[in-house]
Amino acid sequence: MIFALATPVAQSAIAMFRISGEGCYQKFNSVINKPISDFRKVFVRDIVWEGALVDRCSIVYYTSPNSYTGEDSVEIFCHGGLSIIGKLAEVFLSLGFREANPGEFSKIAFENGKL
Repeated sequence: MIFALATPVAQSAIAMFRISGEGCYQKFNSVINKPISDFRKVFVRDIVWEGALVDRCSIVYYTSPNSYTGEDSVEIFCHGGLSIIGKLAEVFLSLGFREANPGEFSKIAFENGKL
């Protein structure tokens, strides 16, 4: 399972992370205050890590093959402060995700016939 910041690393109003891979949404459900089981709908959830609120985010779950990559994926729209971006990256790494290589999401999409 991989993750990447899909917006520039800079102070902004909103930042967007994308995570992808089989089982990614189940793993991500473990850090939000109320699990999500619907797909292709926007939900607002609190991300809680080690008992502390990280951020309140808009979240969209996609199932294979109905995503950009053709795999299960999650898009997380969070506040764009650098501390929030950094903390969410820590959360993803702690959950067992690895940071995607440049172009890896597009490569997976190509390999899965999405591009």
